[in-house]
Amino acid sequence: MSLSKVTSKWQTVVPQAVRNSLGLSYGDSLEWLLNKDGSFNVKPAKVDASEYFGKYHYKVKGKQPLSDQEINERLDKAMRDQ
Repeated sequence: MSLSKVTSKWQTVVPQAVRNSLGLSYGDSLEWLLNKDGSFNVKPAKVDASEYFGKYHYKVKGKQPLSDQEINERLDKAMRDQ
């Protein structure tokens, strides 16, 4: 069992064993799922690329900007290839 404290700013440290088990990296988001019995499950959240990069598109001369879907696909592929 792993324990962590909640600070006055409602922050906590995810114990190393939990980080390793979930494959977490700095900056990852967590999804908190409430169970019917009042307990919670925590899992890494799948975050859309637009949440990281916003809806901004940079114009490159002669090229069309990537769509959000294309960005997400490339990020997913890069994560799988690591």
